[in-house]
Amino acid sequence: MKTTYLNVDLEIASRRALAPLTDELRAAMFELHRERGLACYETNDQRAKTPSAAIRAIVRVLDRLSPAAKRCWRAAHRRDFDVGIGGGATPFQFAVALDEDVVREVARLGGRIVITVYGKAR
Repeated sequence: MKTTYLNVDLEIASRRALAPLTDELRAAMFELHRERGLACYETNDQRAKTPSAAIRAIVRVLDRLSPAAKRCWRAAHRRDFDVGIGGGATPFQFAVALDEDVVREVARLGGRIVITVYGKAR
C-alpha cells in the first residue's frame, strides 16, 4: 500500500448553535458528520486533486457565506482545515506542501491547518 494524499476536511467546533453555518455548508459541500457543536465537511470540487486546491475550494465557499453564517464561523473555537494522508509502506518519504497563498487564506479566516495520517489497514 502506498502513502497518498486523501482529501481536506473542514472541521468546525463551537459551543454555540451552528445551524446557519451548517445549512449553507451542506448546500455547497459534502457533509461528512454533524452533531451538536461539531460539523465536518469536504469539498464537492472534483478538480481539487491537491491539498492547496482543496483548501482554495473550501475558502471560496466560506467567502460566500451570509452574515449570519459568518457570525457562526467566527464564534467557533475550532476551524480546522485537516489534510488527510493515507499511510502506507511506500514510498520511504512522502511530503505534502501547501502554497503560501493558501496558508495566508486559512490564517485570514482564523483557521488552523492540521495534518492527519491514517495508518494502513491490516
